[in-house]
Amino acid sequence: WALSPAPGAAGSPRWLYTDRLQPMFILLRGVRLATEISVNPGIHRRQRWRHRFPVSWCVTIVLTAWRILDAEVATVNQDSVIAKDRYEKATTYDEYVERMQVNQQQMTEFTDEVEIPEDDIEWWKQQPNLNVLVLTYDGCGDALYNIPVMAKIAQHCPNIDLRVVQRDDNLDIMEHYLNQGMYQSVPTFIFMDENLMEIGNLKERPSAMTEVFDREGIRLRRSLREQNKEPWRAEMVRELREVVATKKQYD
Repeated sequence: WALSPAPGAAGSPRWLYTDRLQPMFILLRGVRLATEISVNPGIHRRQRWRHRFPVSWCVTIVLTAWRILDAEVATVNQDSVIAKDRYEKATTYDEYVERMQVNQQQMTEFTDEVEIPEDDIEWWKQQPNLNVLVLTYDGCGDALYNIPVMAKIAQHCPNIDLRVVQRDDNLDIMEHYLNQGMYQSVPTFIFMDENLMEIGNLKERPSAMTEVFDREGIRLRRSLREQNKEPWRAEMVRELREVVATKKQYD
């Protein structure tokens, strides 16, 4: 079918022809033409094609062309995380701290306290130029502990440009970085190259610390349940009755 008449010609399978596939068809027609010129002219046209290029070769050519086109389309369609002019207007870390409505003093103090090992500083300095965009909000507890670490690294590394912005002013970006596909967790760190193409991201806190939080949370809940066993049961009795009596529904 790939060697049928040109797109739009009578009898051609029009549904097979798209802008994406057309370069592949051109490639195959070129191979066919070269074959017909080079083989024995005494062999029937269709027989010449089948004799010189078996079906397996045709499949290989098609798949190779498809992979090339897929790679090209992916490259063309890949979007930067943020437009260049928008990124350049984003607040630097110092500008963000100056505008903080809460936790400003703590953020400054924590940044001063942070110490980055020398070998880590050297590693960051050896990386290509990096643009780092952080989505956060002033009252976030995790931000107080995590952003100062990145800020101190950026202070030591001239190859790192750090911008910190309010999550709620950049929800269009936040929607692409939802934690577990659901939560607008902050701080969210987005690492980008010089062209603002994403390299990687970190959401909320290091995964190892999330595991600690989860373990401690379970321990705390168990402890609280045990300490409040009788009030817990009494409240459960009351709540079960109220649900049935008032047709209450939990959201």
